[in-house]
Amino acid sequence: MAFISRRLFLARTTATLVAVVGGLYPGTALYAHERKPKVHHVEIRGFKFSPDSIEVIQGDTIVWTNFDIAPHTATASDNSWDTG
Repeated sequence: MAFISRRLFLARTTATLVAVVGGLYPGTALYAHERKPKVHHVEIRGFKFSPDSIEVIQGDTIVWTNFDIAPHTATASDNSWDTG
């Protein structure tokens, strides 16, 4: 059971990070110049993220708060950064 939960967590983390960091829609570059960087808060409860997705630009900060008993980390797919 723990293996499945870990695998699900890793899949969701990867999907979230790709969506967050990837800038997946064409308006991202223009939008990035229209607002100042901000702080995003993401909570982890029951192996679920809240909010389940966010949009960030370069310079934004993401604050991860883990309310689960299991430790969690987030890692870039190219290993260029890691939260812990």
